[in-house]
Amino acid sequence: MMKGFTVRTSKEFINKIDNLTLLDKWKNGFVKNELITKKCKKAYNISNLKINEDLIDKTRWTVDEIIDRQVNFSDEAPNNWRI
Repeated sequence: MMKGFTVRTSKEFINKIDNLTLLDKWKNGFVKNELITKKCKKAYNISNLKINEDLIDKTRWTVDEIIDRQVNFSDEAPNNWRI
């Protein structure tokens, strides 16, 4: 279990949009179960997708980081999609 995560928080956050990102099939398969630092070095830093820009320099991935990303997505949503 990752630091700061309990079984309850893992189940609560595992499939939320702010805990997920887009990668092509090859990159995703390559880093699927790696820690965030390895994902950053092996996949996010070579992704051309804007959604991954905020992940490039991450050194930890906690509930607080997920919530912060959720807030950022909420703030940016009206600028990117009609709601």
